[in-house]
Amino acid sequence: MAKLTYNATKVSQLDHVLAEASKAIPHAPKKGWISEIRSCLLINTVQLAKLLGVGPSVVSRLESSEVSQTITLRSLNKAASALGCEVRYILVPKAPLEERLWKQAKKTLSKENKLVAHTMRLEQQETKKSDELEDDIRAAILLHEKGGKIWDE
Repeated sequence: MAKLTYNATKVSQLDHVLAEASKAIPHAPKKGWISEIRSCLLINTVQLAKLLGVGPSVVSRLESSEVSQTITLRSLNKAASALGCEVRYILVPKAPLEERLWKQAKKTLSKENKLVAHTMRLEQQETKKSDELEDDIRAAILLHEKGGKIWDE
């Protein structure tokens, strides 16, 4: 398995692309894209079925499976093609990727700090409280050294 390494530039660029795309891409309509586009093109289910080379009941199942999120990408692509469209899908992060990475790195650092503090207490030694800047630096080092291993629990 290849080691995943932190690439700040790549993360920043992807965060930017996804943030811009999420502004431009609307949420799916309640009836789904197939139904919405089909009706805007004034195509009924029988006509779309003919374009797809299937029976009308298949179109109804396609539309309902899109709404219930059980449609396959293959089926969605076929329907899109018959409607003169193309499928583009995107994963839109709820928070920036960079933020999620830092949160996880700091969580991992906190666990490591607790283990060190516990060991130091057992050895009856004092541990100094680290400041926020020091923790940020240590989290950055941790992220670079461990890469994707910060997600290991």
